[in-house]
Amino acid sequence: MNGAFDLEAVRSAVRARRIRWRQHALERMLQRGILREYVTAVVLEGEVIEQYATADPYPSALIHGVVGGRPLHVVVAWDGSAARLAYVVTAYEPDQAHFGTDLKTRSGKAND
Repeated sequence: MNGAFDLEAVRSAVRARRIRWRQHALERMLQRGILREYVTAVVLEGEVIEQYATADPYPSALIHGVVGGRPLHVVVAWDGSAARLAYVVTAYEPDQAHFGTDLKTRSGKAND
């Protein structure tokens, strides 16, 4: 693992286009009709609602944001080594079966 999750460093990496899209994320985004622009907007402007400091291989976080009136969650990992890359792990639209009415507080089983 390469240190803690650093939201400002992640945002800097995204602005500098040091972002990598995991295959899983791209497949899910296609299935769910989520554009890359939406994901980057959530990462740049959203709120961290969960952190996974011990995630392997890099610390990661769940970020909540709203784009065009559509609530979205993005899991992004941070490679704080010399590479300084942000990895988009997955993106989805949260629902009340898994999150509370605020769509930020987990109330059930995690999404993939």
